[in-house]
Amino acid sequence: MGKSYDSYMPGQDRYLRLLLVVIFLWTGYQLIEIYPSSLWTDEIYTIENFSSKGSLVALTDYHVPNNHILFSFLNSILPGSSSYYPTRARAIPLTCLILSILFLWIWSSKANNYFIGATIALFLANEKYLELIIQARGYCIVSLVAIAQSYLLWLYFHQNRVKSLKWIAICSIAGTWVIPTYLLFAAPLHILLFLYKRARNEFLWGFVAASGIGLAYLPVLSELSMNMRTYEQEHGAHFSGVTDFFRVPREYIGFLALFFVPLGIVSLFSLRSSSELLRRYLIFLALSVSACLLLVYFLKTPLPRTIAFILVFVTAFLGVSLQSAPSKQNFFQSILVMLYFGGAMLLLSYQIVSFNYMPIEDWKGAAQFIDRKFAPTTEIHAPFRSQNLRIYLEQEFKFVKTLDPERISSGEQIAVDSNFRRKGPLVNDYKDSKIEAVEIRQKRGQFQKIYFAENTPLR
Repeated sequence: MGKSYDSYMPGQDRYLRLLLVVIFLWTGYQLIEIYPSSLWTDEIYTIENFSSKGSLVALTDYHVPNNHILFSFLNSILPGSSSYYPTRARAIPLTCLILSILFLWIWSSKANNYFIGATIALFLANEKYLELIIQARGYCIVSLVAIAQSYLLWLYFHQNRVKSLKWIAICSIAGTWVIPTYLLFAAPLHILLFLYKRARNEFLWGFVAASGIGLAYLPVLSELSMNMRTYEQEHGAHFSGVTDFFRVPREYIGFLALFFVPLGIVSLFSLRSSSELLRRYLIFLALSVSACLLLVYFLKTPLPRTIAFILVFVTAFLGVSLQSAPSKQNFFQSILVMLYFGGAMLLLSYQIVSFNYMPIEDWKGAAQFIDRKFAPTTEIHAPFRSQNLRIYLEQEFKFVKTLDPERISSGEQIAVDSNFRRKGPLVNDYKDSKIEAVEIRQKRGQFQKIYFAENTPLR
């Protein structure tokens, strides 16, 4: 086996352990803003149509691909499955994130290589990806499964742990049961494992994984088939060219690429000095990821967020590849650790200074403003997804379908413009009248706008 950093860089790992703790603290700080923020349409739809309808519906209804089946099932059997309040709706994602952090610490400690935990944790702490996996949907489970499977594969190769195959198969079933696109990684992985040894265990657990996935989707097979046939026509092709693949790292890594790209170059040089088993692990990861991307290219239809889990395996590759290096190069490896530590701290400092979180859609913020300011006798005209606003209103307001500028001017009605696709104002010429507008900041469309008059009855 290749030597770990601790064997020739005594004391250096404390910097990476410190960095890992700092990343975890930064993740927690971001969660203070992200975790209690408003659910957005896809989260609300998942709860409304699947989780809140009970476990049977969660397992057997796939009329739209929004149902992340395993997540909906787990959420449906827990108390408060119909709650839209973020602290309850996102309980499973928060649990998955905590388990992910524990996995990274255990893996790094077991490997004596804190590059692993720090590299993956940096990716998890990136705001856009953290926002994705903390949603009340199944991306949290998929991200956890990807980390667990990376670790289990490491055990399989680095420590010849054949028992890991059972858990690798379970991870494949769990990930695919959440989003079918996980199969695009899991299938090549199990095929490669069988081709690697052509042994009974590899075939058996690959068969178990395939059978488990088949049984999981058996109740929704006809709906899944229909969605696959009509998806491109309804939603378009997202990966029609090679350059489209840059959308995934651009969206979920962003400026962290300034750190990861040089790290990737360094990791390639480290491969030559890695142990044979460790090199096989890295080759398996690279081949599985490449096969997954090739399948995505042929399918063309997966949404970028449904293959974002691939970046977990990419960052695992980067972290693990730095585990072994020639023992004669202590000085250069010490420089590498310090450059890694300094570069990561600079990136974290920039993230901390520039952090200004906005929800994807702030229905909760709009509802709180209305509840806080207006009397329940006030009419509300909210033509776009008004049900999302209703679920957060504590008072009983009357919703009306007709926009009446005169009633707004007289204080009898307010209007809520939540349509992020709208090009013009919902209420025309409001700036020249007695009507005011308050903006509720969010990512989609930049804001929701609430129109009201100064004489609107207050609460």
